[in-house]
Amino acid sequence: MWLVQLQYKGFDKQWSRVVCACDSEEAAHTAGKRVANYYNYPDYGFCEGMAGVTWNMIDYYHYAVKFHEGEWVDG
Repeated sequence: MWLVQLQYKGFDKQWSRVVCACDSEEAAHTAGKRVANYYNYPDYGFCEGMAGVTWNMIDYYHYAVKFHEGEWVDG
C-alpha cells in the first residue's frame, strides 16, 4: 500500500498528514499532485500545465509518497 502525505511548509508552521492510500506508486503520485494543487490553487481548479505559473510563485503545499507494510497502529 502506498500512502500519500500532504505537507504544509508555510512561514509560521509546518505539518504533514496522510490523506489517502493507493494500490500503486503511480496512482499515489497522481493523487499527491492533485491534492497539493487543489490546496495551492483552490480558486482556479486543477491545471497540471499551468500550476504555479501565473497565480502564485510559492507553493505552500507539497506531497510525499511512502510505501507501507503491516498493520495500522492507533496512536
